[in-house]
Amino acid sequence: MENLVLNIFVAFVSILPVIIVLWVYKSANPSHVKLLWLGVAFIVWGTLFFAQFSSGLSAMLASVANNSNEQELKETVVQSMRVWVFVFPAVTLAVGANLLTQYILTNENT
Repeated sequence: MENLVLNIFVAFVSILPVIIVLWVYKSANPSHVKLLWLGVAFIVWGTLFFAQFSSGLSAMLASVANNSNEQELKETVVQSMRVWVFVFPAVTLAVGANLLTQYILTNENT
């Protein structure tokens, strides 16, 4: 149960900004140049999150637990982070790549 709650929290904190940006994108109908900037921003964002999550995972793996409760918590966090180290950056990078593709394939007048 704790693992599920931790996964939901990490998912919420990680994906909420992406949902907000996409909602603004869909409601504001951005210009052609804004597509380029949004695509680049998503790619940078995904790269930064991958670096942050992978360094956090390395730090968690290197930490030493003093008792069994801490060890169980550490294993739960590491298991949750192993999924999110790859999932969130992959989704964010894919959205950024799609926005850049849309920028490249559309005319400047859109």
